[in-house]
Amino acid sequence: MKTFYSLLICILLFTANKSFGSHAAGGELVYQHISGNTYRLTLKMYRDCSGIGMPSSYTLCAKNMCTNGVVNVTLPLMATLPGGGANGNPISTGCPGYPTTCNGGTLIGYRQYWYQADYVLPAGCNQFTFSVTECCRNTAITNLTNPGGNNIYLEAYLNRALGENNSPTFTNIPLA
Repeated sequence: MKTFYSLLICILLFTANKSFGSHAAGGELVYQHISGNTYRLTLKMYRDCSGIGMPSSYTLCAKNMCTNGVVNVTLPLMATLPGGGANGNPISTGCPGYPTTCNGGTLIGYRQYWYQADYVLPAGCNQFTFSVTECCRNTAITNLTNPGGNNIYLEAYLNRALGENNSPTFTNIPLA
């Protein structure tokens, strides 16, 4: 019964507390092994420049697959990105003479925001699922019906039975 209530709380947090608008264009959820049971969880979100501001943190659900226990982990907005770039910078400035909405133009532009926290996994279990969701998707998405009415859901699965490992990551920013 405790697991049911933990999962219910996680769902309510995602559906009631994170209604920030319709500008979530994409994202990536990754983990990196630090040492022992400690993993660094990083959420990379991509947002439409003509949209609303980003939240100062996200709530991530960490689910222990052995007991179905759910823990909420707060991922605060990072001050700077790896390599020293400012969080919230545009990912593209557009072409000469055709600036994006990030730079006062009319072409759709996007900004990237990273959120990060270290989390110590409970001992005794090798399988975990990490997930984040937000309402609502960017209305400029053309391959979804009513994208502004759909949530974005990101998930990463960890199986430590395969050894201490890191999740795969994109080598390039996944938006044009």
